[in-house]
Amino acid sequence: MSSGITKLQKENDELKKQVAEFSKQLETMREKMASIDEEPRSVEKSIQHFSDEYDDIRTFKDSLVYDISKMQTQLRTIEENVVKIEEAIEDINRYSYQYNVKILGVSKTNPKETPKETVDICVKLFNGIGATVSKQDIDIAHRVIPRDPNKTPPIICKFTRRIAKEDVMNCKARLREINLDDIDLHAEGRVNIYDHLTPKSQLLFNRAKKFQADNNFKYCWTKNSTILLRESDESNVIKVVNQAVLDKLLSRTGSPEVGLFFDSNFPSGTMYSRGGRGGRGVFRPRRSTANYRQDP
Repeated sequence: MSSGITKLQKENDELKKQVAEFSKQLETMREKMASIDEEPRSVEKSIQHFSDEYDDIRTFKDSLVYDISKMQTQLRTIEENVVKIEEAIEDINRYSYQYNVKILGVSKTNPKETPKETVDICVKLFNGIGATVSKQDIDIAHRVIPRDPNKTPPIICKFTRRIAKEDVMNCKARLREINLDDIDLHAEGRVNIYDHLTPKSQLLFNRAKKFQADNNFKYCWTKNSTILLRESDESNVIKVVNQAVLDKLLSRTGSPEVGLFFDSNFPSGTMYSRGGRGGRGVFRPRRSTANYRQDP
């Protein structure tokens, strides 16, 4: 799988080089056209004497316009291929990451903790919160470099079965109820378990969290590596699939249904309408969902 991603990335880099080269050529042609546009003004003053030169200039300009149009079409095709390849790489990464969780806050067993010891930590933690997980359910577990060098390195745990990961995520709320000392583990700060997101999804999640803080949304979380927003306990859940969803929520324009996540527990086909607190437009369900509660 990694060789496939490497091949796609090389192909994508080559396409990006072509885009840069085409852009440079287009800029050169535009500069030539700008200089040509100045020529006819002086030429037209004595068109009878310089008609041949003028015609040559016009023919050359028409040729440049055609070439630029042709290059723009090629450039659009290359840009579309770049997007497709980036999406293919993201799909491959997302498929791989869907078996992973990220664990924050659990201290190392020793400064030179081995992968086997890291797996043991994971199993203790998962069993401690009530998930049925054995060592055979874990492909590999390892520490990664934290953003803050003063914090404990997070653990990335890759499962062999997705159902094992789902069991852990369903039990993660019990982290607040357990004492790590009782399961022979120690923590530095709060312990939590998250979906391990691809770099692209992590960036989008960070933006969604900022949107949540800036716009007084109550919840922002992930489920099966999907980013979700919820304004209040009575609101529907919004699926954030890309930046455009956040932009539409921010501008309060366009179709509010774009990006909605309809879980089987949610009323089917619920539509959003305009409303607001203190004059601020917000999307609200037209029919009540007050009987449904979900703990993000």
